[in-house]
Amino acid sequence: MKFEQTLNQLKEHQNTLDLGMSSQQHNYDHAIRLARKGVGMSQLIDSCNLSDEEAHLINRLHGNGSDHTDFRQELH
Repeated sequence: MKFEQTLNQLKEHQNTLDLGMSSQQHNYDHAIRLARKGVGMSQLIDSCNLSDEEAHLINRLHGNGSDHTDFRQELH
């Protein structure tokens, strides 16, 4: 009986983690769309619940600025 309770708790915990990850993925997808539209870093941070570092990376990878173009050229 104890094993079944523990197993059920683990399943519930996993479901909670899965929901959190899908929510975070949605935030990243939204941030990428916003960066492609050229929004500022502060809006990425505020609208998508990102850290400064996450917003900077998304802006650098997907934004419309000159850093974006230079970075893409470095990859090729």
